[in-house]
Amino acid sequence: MAKFTVYTADNAPKAAKASLAAANASFGFIPNLQATMAESPELLAGYSAL
Repeated sequence: MAKFTVYTADNAPKAAKASLAAANASFGFIPNLQATMAESPELLAGYSAL
């Protein structure tokens, strides 16, 4: 089974940090789904836009 990295605001790719900060501001934490999607900043941005 594949293991996915669950990113935090500290270790996320630079392009994903703004989306993770917005999620943290909205929810008060970073949901695991969005923390995992940070691997692909484009995917995370698209998901957050929905």
